[in-house]
Formats: sequence, C-alpha cells, structure tokens
Amino acid sequence: MRRLAPPLLVTGLFCTVLALRVGLAVGPAATSGPQEAAPAPDQDTRTTPRTAPDLNATIEQYCFECHDDKPMRGGLTLARFDVARAEDHPEIAEKMVRKLRAGLMPPKRAPQPNAAIRLALATALEARLDRAAMARPNPGRRVFQRLNRAEYAAAIRALFGLDIDVSAYLPADTISASFDNIADVQTP
Repeated sequence: MRRLAPPLLVTGLFCTVLALRVGLAVGPAATSGPQEAAPAPDQDTRTTPRTAPDLNATIEQYCFECHDDKPMRGGLTLARFDVARAEDHPEIAEKMVRKLRAGLMPPKRAPQPNAAIRLALATALEARLDRAAMARPNPGRRVFQRLNRAEYAAAIRALFGLDIDVSAYLPADTISASFDNIADVQTP
C-alpha cells in the first residue's frame, strides 16, 4: 500500500517551493533571527528604526491616529501593542504584517513612512512571530477519519489481493466541497 505524506510535510514543502519562487530566503539562515534588508545606496539608514522602542514609536507616529483607544478604527487598538512582545498578540501582528507588506496601511490619505521604515517594522514583527512559532510549534490537530469507499477498496486490494464491491458493505460517502475524503465529514 502506498503511504501518503503527512499534511504538515506537504504544506512545508509547498511553502518552501513558493518561497524559492518569489525569492525569499529559506533554510537555517532564514530562521536564525531577524533578517535585515540591505539599504538602498541613497537611503539614510540613521532614520530607519532598528530597536523595539524605535519601532513602537513608529507605530505611535503612523498608526495611532486611527488605531488608538478612542478612534479604534477597524475594531483595532495598538495603544498597548509592543513590538518586543508581538508574539503575545499574533493575530494583531500578522494583520499588521499583511497590511504593511501590501502597502494598505497607513491609508493613502495619512502620513506615510518611507519604504525602509515599513520594511523594518514588517520584518521585525515577522521575526518575533517566527521565533515564537519555532519555540512552541503548534501544527494543530488531525481529525480522525475513516477511509472512504475508494480508499477502503484499495486497502483491501493491497492487503489481500481481493476486488470487492464496497458499496454492499459501507454506507455512501459524504461529499464536502466536491470531495469524498474530507476529514470533517468522514468521521466514524
């Protein structure tokens, strides 16, 4: 019987291939700590925040107009958010990274940080989240599922060399999203 790769392994391989295609660093060098982007030749590196207090000041400068306790636009306050403890609020940090990388925040009508500041903040948040995830991996849990009819017939054929009509022995497979082997509907 052919053994299938665990879903986590497949996901990891997919992410690695995707990262290589878009030119991101992968491997031990990429996970050893925060990666600093090389500044452009004409870029003033003295104004690029590097420390958590500097990055917190950047958040205060560019984000508090909308995401302080009072306006709290989008249902988000960053008043007590600390870059040095971003792993304590991973949902907020991930949302910030996505918005910064996409250039969606701050909004176009608001004062904008330069590209180096935006990159430094996103990179610092990602590094904190990545270190926390490596220290406490949580791949989730796999729901126990039964074999569907086709998988059961293939297992019997592989184990015993018998071709059987499984519809005579097993109930019909439940379909979810056009598939008959989705764990959420194939529970025993």
